[in-house]
Amino acid sequence: MKVKIFKEDDVNLNLNIIVDRLNAITKYTHFEFSQIDLKFPNEKLDSREKVLIDISDNTYDLIVLISSKQFKDNYFFHEIKDDVILLSFYGWKNLTKFSINTGLVYFIADFLSLKIDNSERHHKDDITECIYNFAWDKSEISNGIESSIICDICQQRIIDEKSIKKQHLLDDVMSILEEVRKSTNHNDIVEYWDAQKKEKVKIFFSYAHEDREYLNEFKDYIKIFERNGLVERWDDNELIVGEKWDNTIKDKIYSADIIIFLLSASSLASEYIYNNELKIAFELNEIDEAHVIPIVIKDCLWDMTEFQEFHILPQDGIAINSWRLREEAWTSTARGLKKAIDNIIAAKEQSLERIQKDRHKSKLGQVLESVKENDDIKEIVLKFLRTYHRWWFNIPRIINWGSERDGFQKLKTLSYEQLKSILDELVEEGEIVSKHSSKNKNSLLYKAK
Repeated sequence: MKVKIFKEDDVNLNLNIIVDRLNAITKYTHFEFSQIDLKFPNEKLDSREKVLIDISDNTYDLIVLISSKQFKDNYFFHEIKDDVILLSFYGWKNLTKFSINTGLVYFIADFLSLKIDNSERHHKDDITECIYNFAWDKSEISNGIESSIICDICQQRIIDEKSIKKQHLLDDVMSILEEVRKSTNHNDIVEYWDAQKKEKVKIFFSYAHEDREYLNEFKDYIKIFERNGLVERWDDNELIVGEKWDNTIKDKIYSADIIIFLLSASSLASEYIYNNELKIAFELNEIDEAHVIPIVIKDCLWDMTEFQEFHILPQDGIAINSWRLREEAWTSTARGLKKAIDNIIAAKEQSLERIQKDRHKSKLGQVLESVKENDDIKEIVLKFLRTYHRWWFNIPRIINWGSERDGFQKLKTLSYEQLKSILDELVEEGEIVSKHSSKNKNSLLYKAK
């Protein structure tokens, strides 16, 4: 399916961003937009009038022409000839809080759904959210966008036709609708995408160098996550000549949302991985600051280690090199990783929404506002622990992760010994509490009361 989109010059759409994103989230549909601006002949649009643009190109399955002018005889859109739709956003802002960027993406899903199944739209009172019911009541546009579903009845009707082409298009429409639905905490879907870019899930890879070929293979399978702006990946191949590699590796572990271990006899035998990367990862997992995901790449005794406590990949813990087709093993593993990424993104969105909604009255907002430029470093440490009072922190985590939080950049200036001295004072003064890590008895964790 190929779709081409044109617009009038006075329609304020982020069309290039929308097209790029649609191409990223769909598998079987390709979108293009034209830099050529449309010119319509009259102040009001009539579906039977010719548009002043050559639309005779038969290489596209759907052409969408976008205007801000009012229709004479309809509201949002007309199919003015086979596979050519004229869309108007006239009066849009009077019907919904959502931007026309969001509206266009929703309409694209609607147009494509009619390409799947061109039967008469149903209008059952109990299924008002279904996109196949959208055209009946324009006042329900916000409800339709917020729901963004194809009801079970319509999905089953399409599936029953047993058409691979229609099934593929249905998959793409469902992907677009899911994107719209996830964006509804923002009035503009482009703003939502911008926010997503700022909140990429950070992934750290731990592996034995003897297993580098497996790392490189898996990186190909998750490249699509990076291209879609979901993740930011790091492994020691990213080290720059001259860097203090041990400090850099630890910094990356402490800032990671997901820590992936590629398990083999070599990686389990590595003293560096066990004494550094593994212990830090378990501590972060214990305080809910990172997710540990073990991936068995070669048969080894992983089930006799701490990894037996974690959900293992690929399916059933069968090693990558034991699958008949390695491609299937990596695909299964990538899908498992995608679920973890989605959960983390959802948690970040909920946290961000809650903070933005309650910031004026929350303890977090009050504490951040109280962090002054001239605060001494001890006061900043205490305010940091009070701000993130739900979690336990070890010293490297305070320095590396804490210094990346708004208002607490000064934490980066502390050495291990300086921060240890400050924390000991705060414990003695009764401001905070400490305990030994269950994963590493030599490591202390700290938390505000």
